[in-house]
Amino acid sequence: WKILPLVLIGPVLWISSTTVISGDISVFFTEWLNYSRIKKYIPGISMIYYVENLHVIFGIGQVLLFSLGAFFIARAGKTSDYAIIYISIAAEIVLNTLSGAEVLHWTGSVGDLRYLTVVGPFVALVSAFGMSAILELIRTEYVRTAVSLAVIALVVFNCTLTTQPRRWTNYEKTVIEITRSALQAHPESVLLSNNPIVQYVLDAAPTGGMKCRPLNKNTIANYSDCMILWDPYTANAIFSHTGLTSESILRDTTLAVLDRKSYWGSEFLLFYKHPNRITAMKE
Repeated sequence: WKILPLVLIGPVLWISSTTVISGDISVFFTEWLNYSRIKKYIPGISMIYYVENLHVIFGIGQVLLFSLGAFFIARAGKTSDYAIIYISIAAEIVLNTLSGAEVLHWTGSVGDLRYLTVVGPFVALVSAFGMSAILELIRTEYVRTAVSLAVIALVVFNCTLTTQPRRWTNYEKTVIEITRSALQAHPESVLLSNNPIVQYVLDAAPTGGMKCRPLNKNTIANYSDCMILWDPYTANAIFSHTGLTSESILRDTTLAVLDRKSYWGSEFLLFYKHPNRITAMKE
C-alpha cells in the first residue's frame, strides 16, 4: 500500500507541467473535456478492428511479451491473482473503444486507439511476470543480461516501427483545405470552429489563442470581424451543442459564404463576418 502514492507522480507531473507552460491550472482539465467533443463513429470501421490492431497500438514486441506473461501466469496457476488486471483490460477495450463503434454507439466519441493505451500499465505487469519467469530459468548472469538488453532493444525498435507519420482521412483533408482557404482569404481574422484540425492548420495552441475560438452563438455575437467554419460533424457533437444549424447560419444576412465543400453527403461551409457588412445591412 505504501507504494500506491507513486501512481500519482505521473498525473501530478503532467498537470504541473501543463500549468507552468500555460500559466493556467484549468487548461489541463479544459483540454480533457475537449477530447469528448470529437465527431461520432467513422463509417466503415468495424468493432473488431481495434482488437485486431492491438499489435499496432502497443507494438508487436509488447504483445508477444504480454502473451508470454499470460502463458506463464496460467502455467503457474496464478490466473486468479491477475483476475482484476485481465478484467480491467477487457473492460477498457469494451467500454472505451467498442462502445463508440459500429453497433452500440454508447458514446459520442470515435473508438480511438488512444483509449487502449490506458491499459498499458496492466499489460506491463503481465509482461513483467513472463520476463521474470524466463530470467529465473537462465542461470548464467551474462546470458540473463543479454536477454534483458535484447528485450529492451526489441521494445524500443518496435516503437519506431509502429510510429508512423500522420495519415489524414478524407474528412480531415476536407477540413484542412477549407481552413487553408480561410487563412488565405482573411489571415487577420479570427476563425470560429469546434474542429481541432483547425488549430493544427493555423499552428495555434490547443486552447485556440488569438487565431481561433470555439463556435457558438456567443462567440458569433462577440466577434464583428471573423470567419466561421461550419463542420456538420463537430458543430453539434453529443457533448457540445452550439444551438446552431447550417440553415440558421445561412439565413444570417450578416454572413457571406466564402467556400463550400461536401463530404459523405454533408456540407462544410466557410463564412465571413465583417463590421462593414453589418453596418451596411443595418442601413
